[in-house]
Amino acid sequence: MLEDEMPGSRRYYVYILTNRFHSTLYTGMTPDLRRRVIIHKLRSTTCFYNPRSNNKLVYFEAQQYAYLAVRRERMIKAMHRPDLLALISRHNPLWRDLAMDLDIIGTS
Repeated sequence: MLEDEMPGSRRYYVYILTNRFHSTLYTGMTPDLRRRVIIHKLRSTTCFYNPRSNNKLVYFEAQQYAYLAVRRERMIKAMHRPDLLALISRHNPLWRDLAMDLDIIGTS
């Protein structure tokens, strides 16, 4: 469940997606994490099969303000791969698809 879903309380999410082989990582920022993940998942199922499709949500964090989310996104994008892997493993040791926690239908 996403935190603070009260009316008027806006959150901005920084997230990391990967493919089923964990060979590519995609970092993004959005005010609507559920919608964004659904878009990524639909894109990967409607296009021809691409093993590099990043549709597995393995990390996300919430920020109260957009500028903080943009700053954090830039920090994450500047990380070297071993640091990214450590960040994900620290918060999601099994590399589960966290979209399941967001009640998104069609998670794989």
